[in-house]
Amino acid sequence: MDAKTKREMKDAIQAAREAINAGQYGDETLGAYTVEAGRASYGDGYFEIKVRFAKAGQSPEAEAFRQASEHFGLKAEDLGATFQSANKTFTITGLSPRSVKFPVLADNEDGRGYKFKASTVCRALGREVPDYLQ
Repeated sequence: MDAKTKREMKDAIQAAREAINAGQYGDETLGAYTVEAGRASYGDGYFEIKVRFAKAGQSPEAEAFRQASEHFGLKAEDLGATFQSANKTFTITGLSPRSVKFPVLADNEDGRGYKFKASTVCRALGREVPDYLQ
């Protein structure tokens, strides 16, 4: 694939992601669901984007947070809580328990996802950090 075609494909993927994330998928019956565009791959003449439809707070990451948050010094009720980091506000959206260094998932005010150390989030929420996380 030549450089021009590759660039066009990447631009098309970005435009599709933006349309998906903006909810421009044409079916108003999905109002109770969030739509998220994930990883993309492409080849000659095609591209694929992983798309997830989930009810608010019902993602696998949110479920993992509810089940395993206490292992990271947090509480299940902290899902959806906001905290400050680097002068920005973040909302806790889930947990990636296999990610040892940065297991807590949070979105900033623009909806962009970030990963945080559990100890960082504990401190930001005013919680004592368990010894095993230090």
